[in-house]
Amino acid sequence: MLTGTYAGGVFNVTGGGYTITAAVSGAGALTGTGTAPGGLSADVAAAQPPAASQPVPANPAGTYTGSFRIDTVEKYSETNPNQSVPFFTCTVDVAITGTLKLIVTNTGNGQVNGDLASAWTEKPGATNCGFGFATVSQTSGLDYDGPPTNLQFGRTESGLDGFETVTRVHGFSGVISGNTVIGTMFLSLSVTGKNHQGAGPGNVSTGWPTVSTSVTLTK
Repeated sequence: MLTGTYAGGVFNVTGGGYTITAAVSGAGALTGTGTAPGGLSADVAAAQPPAASQPVPANPAGTYTGSFRIDTVEKYSETNPNQSVPFFTCTVDVAITGTLKLIVTNTGNGQVNGDLASAWTEKPGATNCGFGFATVSQTSGLDYDGPPTNLQFGRTESGLDGFETVTRVHGFSGVISGNTVIGTMFLSLSVTGKNHQGAGPGNVSTGWPTVSTSVTLTK
């Protein structure tokens, strides 16, 4: 597992003998370099789409829809100023359910434009924190131009929400296969700020690393 920091659109993470520095563009693409165990280079590149079971049709234009569910665990911790070890930690089960709608249009020379609308809800479940977590709903619109064999949608968003800094990375990687789109939906969440009441000296960190699931969109 890689752990580290995210600031100014740049990840600096280490773990398992790897050291990675990667910048995230507004379109969600990762570019960067790093080292692997033994000092070998470790370039960072966008995720490859899954293998298509059918060829791309002569006219892939159309509207493709599907749904997804991801079950993950959100980790919450509070740390005193100038300390690295949390004095309080807990977890909450989170069910992420959503829908995807992809509109594909032909742009010529074997290229397509894709407009992807995604909507999802993050619903908390069992927790050992002693306090509750709110259900959160999100929507996003993503755009793609390129070949129908390597659809890449992504976005990184970071900003203040009250007393917290919230960073989300979300996207979709896929390929048009016959009358379907086979792909992977991925999400991550990082929240930093003060304690859950917005007061006191404690620093809070909560969220989950990148989680993903396979999705099939159909016309």
